[in-house]
Amino acid sequence: SRRRHTRYQCDWSSDVCSSDLFLLLQIRSVSYGDTYRYPFRCAECGERSQATVDLTSIPNHEAAEGDTIFFSVSLPLKKQDVCLRLLTGAYEDKVKRYSDQLRRKNVKDVEAAEFVYRLAMRIANVDDVELGIRESMEFVESLKGLDSLALKDSIEDHEVGPDLALTPICSRCGYQNDSIFMPDRKSVV
Repeated sequence: SRRRHTRYQCDWSSDVCSSDLFLLLQIRSVSYGDTYRYPFRCAECGERSQATVDLTSIPNHEAAEGDTIFFSVSLPLKKQDVCLRLLTGAYEDKVKRYSDQLRRKNVKDVEAAEFVYRLAMRIANVDDVELGIRESMEFVESLKGLDSLALKDSIEDHEVGPDLALTPICSRCGYQNDSIFMPDRKSVV
């Protein structure tokens, strides 16, 4: 059962939540037209190809009136309630700075570390107890697959903004490639 945290209402008309990409796509569409062509290299055969997307056809996930930036999920294995938050631009900036620091330090698997940090940034509290970033990261790393999946599914259910899971198909071998913008929404945290 989900608990909705209504103490902090999100003013969706302001730039509180990081869904500015919707506005950027709209500006791009108005400025240059609805059609966007982009090059990609097939992950299967290596062929360089061009793909086209109609920017007006990209689905946009909107927040319902009264939704908050906070939402909860009960973990099936740990039997704990985790309060998650939508990431604002400020949180996204922290994730970028963290990734940049890791790259400067030549950390080998920056993507995995960034994944853990990004998910930890989304945790507001566990069983109504606030965690620091290090505690949140340890919590994320301790999760078993089923609990991790519950978090990711809940995040996807509450995410706002354009769905950029555009998967171009190679004209040479027919392989459906990952999105040029991001992997499918189910794998993004």
